[in-house]
Amino acid sequence: MGDGVYDEKEALYAPIVEEIRVSPVVSRKGYLNILEEKTSGWRKQVGGVVRRPYVYMYNNEKDPVERSLINLATAQVEFSEESQALLKARNTFSVLTKHRGFLLQSLDDKEFHEWLYALNPLLAGQIR
Repeated sequence: MGDGVYDEKEALYAPIVEEIRVSPVVSRKGYLNILEEKTSGWRKQVGGVVRRPYVYMYNNEKDPVERSLINLATAQVEFSEESQALLKARNTFSVLTKHRGFLLQSLDDKEFHEWLYALNPLLAGQIR
């Protein structure tokens, strides 16, 4: 190690670095309700900001710390009328990452379409 000879064990620790450019444009900012995993209840009005390719989630408007970060390039956004009927909750959609799923609800119909459009424009176009 350190003698100029290539060691396969050292190669295992080489980081893979990928530059991701965050858009300076905020394509959506506002409030969502989120279904809490531990309580199985909706937590009202979590702050969300979409700056592609990320969604930043905050506890509230004044929270200086990002509580969740979702990479939209690798996440899957899903919406279906059947899941809304099953949940008995309007304006809901899910965002699935490799490590976690988020069930989110917009505050009204207009915001629902705006959030879906910011997260996945193709999916938003499928809404009647």
